[in-house]
Amino acid sequence: MKYVTFYLDNKNFGIPIKNVISIERMTNLSSLPDQKSSQELIGITNYRGQVISIINTRSILGLQRNGDQLNEEIIIIHSDGLTIGLAVDKTNNIINCTDEEIHKVVIGCKETKVIQKYEDLIIIIDILSVLSKYN
Repeated sequence: MKYVTFYLDNKNFGIPIKNVISIERMTNLSSLPDQKSSQELIGITNYRGQVISIINTRSILGLQRNGDQLNEEIIIIHSDGLTIGLAVDKTNNIINCTDEEIHKVVIGCKETKVIQKYEDLIIIIDILSVLSKYN
């Protein structure tokens, strides 16, 4: 299976490439009224004629939001009829991995999959659980 990998706070994450539409530069975001109440929503943008929400990926992954965050790129994803953008520091590679390279681990109280590729560990993001919050 293929994954798009990206960095947040120098940590390596991956999402299935089948859910990725494109990777864009972070530009022209509009904020929303009462946006301060939501740590998860960065803003909205026009993506090829469609207005989509841009999500603070740090927040949904439980990472600290800091003033030095980069959020230079947006990974546009689509699944179950919903399209959103995930703000990330930097995209890395597209990797192909075998079943033997994917390991199940427990992080907090959740089972998570991790790819061990060479010396790197890449945490796989469960896109369906992320999108289910916005459906």
